[in-house]
Amino acid sequence: MALLALPAELRLHIYDFLPQLSPNQYETTSLDLTRQTPSICRASQQLRSETVPLYMANSEFAIQTNSTSRQEQNRALTWLHSLGTLGLPYIRNLQLNRHWSIRNPTRYEGHVGFYVRLQKADGAWQCTVGTYPVAKDTRGRRIESVELLHQALRRTVLDGIGERERQVLRVGDLRVAVESMGIVGSHPIEAFDLDQKAGGLIWASMERKLDALEASFEEKVGLLSE
Repeated sequence: MALLALPAELRLHIYDFLPQLSPNQYETTSLDLTRQTPSICRASQQLRSETVPLYMANSEFAIQTNSTSRQEQNRALTWLHSLGTLGLPYIRNLQLNRHWSIRNPTRYEGHVGFYVRLQKADGAWQCTVGTYPVAKDTRGRRIESVELLHQALRRTVLDGIGERERQVLRVGDLRVAVESMGIVGSHPIEAFDLDQKAGGLIWASMERKLDALEASFEEKVGLLSE
């Protein structure tokens, strides 16, 4: 008997046995985005409508947004946008990764970066940040810059989600997060910050741009609510 000939209740039970739709899947958008969803999600419109929500809810997604890969950012956001109301509202765990644009990286600093994780737990969205693998500098400003990013995202993305009836994630939230990370990533702190004046100017520029992005986001939200 064909799968689609079975009652929907039976198909939902069958989906529970498919490894691609089981909990704790890890997916990264550095793969071919046209095949980002499992094959069963692309078999037909009916199967897509039934399996994409399961796949999105059970998977942890990672998006790499390197400073040298603007195309990668666009592809990732395009993929999220393509999910629309079918998949995006079901996302529960999403991590954005980025490398700092360090001009003169020391040993092992070629891939020093930071991440933002958006995760829904107990009905509420949470935002956590961190660095990888180790992002130390003489004055600890790298950690401070990521904490500054955290505060900005809590005021924009998290507060915005909290005001929605269903508290679902939107593409606009991801776009603001990616742009905010781009600001921090393009204002790198050297491992040995010997020139305090230059370091101070970098920090001031980063704060100013984050504030401008936050103000722009609040203005757009205000216009949409009127």
